[in-house]
Amino acid sequence: CLACGAGSYSPSVGAVSQSTCLGCPASTSSPAGAASLDACFCLPGYTASQNGVACAMCAIGTYKASNGTAACSDCPAHTSSAAGSASESDCACEAGYEASSSGVECGACPAGTFKPEEGAGTCALCESGTYSTAVAATDAGTCQACPSHTNSSAGSAAL
Repeated sequence: CLACGAGSYSPSVGAVSQSTCLGCPASTSSPAGAASLDACFCLPGYTASQNGVACAMCAIGTYKASNGTAACSDCPAHTSSAAGSASESDCACEAGYEASSSGVECGACPAGTFKPEEGAGTCALCESGTYSTAVAATDAGTCQACPSHTNSSAGSAAL
């Protein structure tokens, strides 16, 4: 008798050929020697309501690190991830937020700064001669010019 390899199964008892092995559905796998479709489980980054069916990719902003039918978990606050993410580390800070010292949580860019892109970058300072009172700003356009005959240092949050 031959056992099917990982990612396949055979409902035939006493199989003598690998040709009796059937592939698991998309985004699933199984242990070697699996005897039924129910042995096929979702891979990390994918989920389903039961084993043995095609699995759906975790949605944007979620992840799933384990095999099986567990639900995808939401990324931490102010982070997002690509569809099909398999780890919390795939969750990156949204625009307007930068990673905290712990590297897991993201904090809002303080007034006087902005961050236009998603990811691990840091908040940029408004240029000297400008200021911004906006928190979590995503655009340099939030930095307003100081009134005539006044000035400010880079990163100023007030007139």
